[in-house]
Amino acid sequence: MAISPGSDASFSSQKSTPSESPQTKKFPRTEEEIFYMNCRAAYLTVFKSSLENIVSKDQLYLALQHAGRNPSQKTINKYWTPQTAKLNFDDFCIILRKEKPTSKVELLKSFKQLDINDDGCILHADLYKFLTKRGEKMTREEVNAIINLVDVNADGKFDYIKFCKLYMTTNEQCLKTTLEKLEVDSKLRRHQFGNHIEGFSERDPSPVRKPSPSIIRKTDQKTFSNKGDSRSSLLSATRKFKASLSFTITMGVNSNQNSKLKEPNLIKVFGWTGELGPGIYWLIPSTTGCRLRKEIKPVTDEAQLVYRDETGELFLTKEFRSTLSDIFEVIDLDGNGLLSLEEYNFFELRTSGEKCDEEAWAVCRENFDTKKNELTRQGFMDLNLMEANDREGDPCDLWVTLHSMGYNKALELTEACPFVIDIYAEKCKPKIKAVHMEACSGQLEKAICKSVLSKGDAKVMDGYENIIVHTYNCDTWITSVVENKSDEKVIIHINNELSKNCINNRGLNIFAVEVAPNSTMIGRLVIGQNGILSTPAVSCIIRKIKAIGGIILTASHNPGGPNGDFGIKFNISNGGPAPEAITDKIFQISKTIEEYAICPDLKVDLGLLGKQQFDLENKFKPFTVEIVDSVEAYATMLRNIFDFSALKELLSGPNRLKIRIDAMHGVVGPYVKKILCEELGAPANSAVNCVPLEDFGGHHPDPNLTYAADLVETMKSGEHDFGAAFDGDGDRNMILGKHGFFVNPSDSVAVIAANIFSIPYFQQTGVRGFARSMPTSGALDRVANATKIALYETPTGWKFFGNLMDASKLSLCGEESFGTGSDHIREKDGLWAVLAWLSILATRKQSVEDILKDHWQKYGRNFFTRYDYEEVEAEGANKMMKDLEALMFDRSFVGKQFSANDKVYTVEKADNFEYSDPVDGSISRNQGLRLIFTDGSRIIFRLSGTGSAGATIRLYIDSYEKDVAKINQDPQVMLAPLISIALKVSQLQERTGRTAPTVIT
Repeated sequence: MAISPGSDASFSSQKSTPSESPQTKKFPRTEEEIFYMNCRAAYLTVFKSSLENIVSKDQLYLALQHAGRNPSQKTINKYWTPQTAKLNFDDFCIILRKEKPTSKVELLKSFKQLDINDDGCILHADLYKFLTKRGEKMTREEVNAIINLVDVNADGKFDYIKFCKLYMTTNEQCLKTTLEKLEVDSKLRRHQFGNHIEGFSERDPSPVRKPSPSIIRKTDQKTFSNKGDSRSSLLSATRKFKASLSFTITMGVNSNQNSKLKEPNLIKVFGWTGELGPGIYWLIPSTTGCRLRKEIKPVTDEAQLVYRDETGELFLTKEFRSTLSDIFEVIDLDGNGLLSLEEYNFFELRTSGEKCDEEAWAVCRENFDTKKNELTRQGFMDLNLMEANDREGDPCDLWVTLHSMGYNKALELTEACPFVIDIYAEKCKPKIKAVHMEACSGQLEKAICKSVLSKGDAKVMDGYENIIVHTYNCDTWITSVVENKSDEKVIIHINNELSKNCINNRGLNIFAVEVAPNSTMIGRLVIGQNGILSTPAVSCIIRKIKAIGGIILTASHNPGGPNGDFGIKFNISNGGPAPEAITDKIFQISKTIEEYAICPDLKVDLGLLGKQQFDLENKFKPFTVEIVDSVEAYATMLRNIFDFSALKELLSGPNRLKIRIDAMHGVVGPYVKKILCEELGAPANSAVNCVPLEDFGGHHPDPNLTYAADLVETMKSGEHDFGAAFDGDGDRNMILGKHGFFVNPSDSVAVIAANIFSIPYFQQTGVRGFARSMPTSGALDRVANATKIALYETPTGWKFFGNLMDASKLSLCGEESFGTGSDHIREKDGLWAVLAWLSILATRKQSVEDILKDHWQKYGRNFFTRYDYEEVEAEGANKMMKDLEALMFDRSFVGKQFSANDKVYTVEKADNFEYSDPVDGSISRNQGLRLIFTDGSRIIFRLSGTGSAGATIRLYIDSYEKDVAKINQDPQVMLAPLISIALKVSQLQERTGRTAPTVIT
């Protein structure tokens, strides 16, 4: 069997094959078999059996290290994402094909960075300094352990050449020992490794008990070698050494020590001059092509980039592939292991001075390996190979790429990619106009700006106390964010030529400059007529008028008034809820406020449509308040999403669908009347409780089976075909079918996903991805898997979906808490969900119940329920959660069995859900306690609630069933064993005194 290009037939130089035993094959092994033998050896160096799974990052790191790889943290994160629960042997083999082995040359190159005298040795003092203060900060004892292994002469010098030889030999010996064990131990040799079995033509029919996974720590040397074994100590110590050294080299790129760098020519040549008002300005240097000079060494030999095999087919050399892989890491700015069009264009601007448009990118995706519409590492390799093929093997274009990225003819990086910028400011008059420039796209601007503001060093510009420069150094660029806190305009000169050690590539001096929207001062207010706007309408209007944000005065479904709740919600310029970074900053600022002023004489008529202007003592003359129709902008948006003619035919035609819509005296009432009744023709009596009331008519506008009981009873009569209820804000919804058939919110979003092209909007935009909150059932996962569409699992909270939407990764999403929406706005949208269901009914011409049952027949059913225990005493609730977490995190808990109603469940994983945002890398911890069982069933506990009285404990149960004979069962019956286990494990009833939940969904 042939090895695919880029795969390793063996690890490093470990190509020797131990002697054959009588039970093994007598004929020579193929390269594929040698590869699998080495895979086994590495795997069994860490695990006792091939049937065990990798269940942690530490285990993955150890296994890769013993396979001769030197994985960085970025590499580990690439294969172990927040959604990863385990990796099996097959997964391990796939990773090994993608990751190149550590070579002696690479090791020597790393050590050589510290070899000041170029004599093959490093002074002990220098070694201590670097290894105890950088990277993983090794202890003096660990450094001594390395030195004692190699410094045989005790001359105070560390011979790193000998050390590299010892390290490679040790690594080979570890694998060789395990290979020998494989040959002499028939049980080991008989193990099935994924889909590959060595030495047997048929699978061993004898049953093999699946062992419980055991956590292997970095310090647990007994797992893979005898305690105190110098070989394992050497591998561990060397791993730390390389991590520390890599960090030192990265951060030391800008150092002038031991480098011969030319001083800049002090000529005033500015790349950009313009007028900037108060605010934060993003200076994105990625398009300038600037490169940092390093010491240039003479090159005698030119590296070979391509070669032809005996058939004449062209291939990239191993050395060039390695260099391309390094380049890939540099231009993969978001670190997700893929190249977006945005990232690829940074590469193109640097290497060719041109951009790749959408049409060319589509051709690229058709011809090269992509994932989620982004170019993979292999696709990037194949694209470069195509350039050589287009020139019949002439690598001239490839050399242009290498030179532009700072490599010489020996494939050595002589000009690094970071940027150094000098920025000058001076006062100016308003008459000076800014030069027009094309700004970078929002996603990378936000990622770069966030990194700079959160990690960068802030420095007041000389002579200008209100001009602050935030500068951040990282391994791929050095960039700055300028913040102008003054009331005056300034001229900013961005000067490449004056930047120390910075040379210019292709004469590009212009930086992309853009004013951050949330730094603009408010000069205009837009308010809904009579002070009423639904949450989806607020998001819609923010996006339509390009506002810097919106303030919503709401307490969700909690009643307002002197004895009720009062809430303030801030939505940012994309129309979505403010992320934690912004709300945290607002909170910090709020603690410093000493006084505030009000304007009691300012009278605004909230019922009068149009602009009203006022002369205030502020910077804006006049100050404008605009009252807009609360419904029209939102209705216009929906007309562009749905087929209103088809919906009108459905609701008002001769065979019209009879609907019952309950607005529950929330804000959505006028929207329901205007859109469903007046525009789509539903009878006026189809919509009830449509007058917004401050106290919601004395009811609780929470759309569920408990608080929307009136609608449920009405639907049970069978008079209506479709029913829906909304919450007080108009962003959440409940869907019912004839005779009160309840559509679980988790199923609702899954059905919309499965029928998504019933909605014209998605026929035009396509589907980028699906997402659900962590507690939501896995019903959406089944559709995503079947349709090969990416799925994201996020914490509870719509703000987490907004980042994915802004990054063009998400089209449809939902939460079990009756929230459904899409990327048309950045909030969940109750009326949108109702129109989505009506569109499906118009297309399918079936009842709600039949559509859902057909869905379960095709995809299986996730039985799901949620128990809400409201207004629980906060101290008791917190103690219950704390004690439960301690119980779950006990090492003996995983693997524990629980039984109820003659069913037995085994714990496979217990954790507190943590989310790493794939867009900006932010981490959200403590998002809910999860018990995940071996059959995929889940029990989840969360504390939540927006009310002012006590806490709300939420218990979620999710269990998948594919047996068509069982899919129509009552969820409470099917989930009874898991509910019993959840109450027993948590002692919820004993801790809270509650014998039953307040609400069951």
